[in-house]
Amino acid sequence: MIRKLFESVRGALWGCAVTILVFMVLLMLELVLFGLLDLSPNLKTYSSLIAVCAGGYFACRQAKIFSWLNWTIFAVILELLVLWDIPDANKTLSELYPNADPATIQWHYPTMLVLTIPAALIGAIIWGFTSKRDNARPAVDDAAGDL
Repeated sequence: MIRKLFESVRGALWGCAVTILVFMVLLMLELVLFGLLDLSPNLKTYSSLIAVCAGGYFACRQAKIFSWLNWTIFAVILELLVLWDIPDANKTLSELYPNADPATIQWHYPTMLVLTIPAALIGAIIWGFTSKRDNARPAVDDAAGDL
């Protein structure tokens, strides 16, 4: 039982690491696009949700037995991180986007609070579909490669 829990926590932490990596890449891209194209700061919400979706996929992919337990731990960790960041939310976004309209900034964290778990679930569902498809493929015949 302890080994299964350790494996699930390890998978969830892999999902968190992938989420951070994807978010950092998307944040850099977003800052460049925001500076060049004068895009809306709402792009930060979308990039965050894309990163969470990728993290949900990798949290389930790391599982050997209980992929949905990995996803559950991953989603709870991310939801706690969003809740932890809410007190300083508007100040942080105002510093990141000094020219942005305050009305658009105030919607980022409530949106993240509501959509974090569904975004992680989408990543887990994508993993479920791809893993079933990979398991349904026939094994490659080694004799066919000798032709």
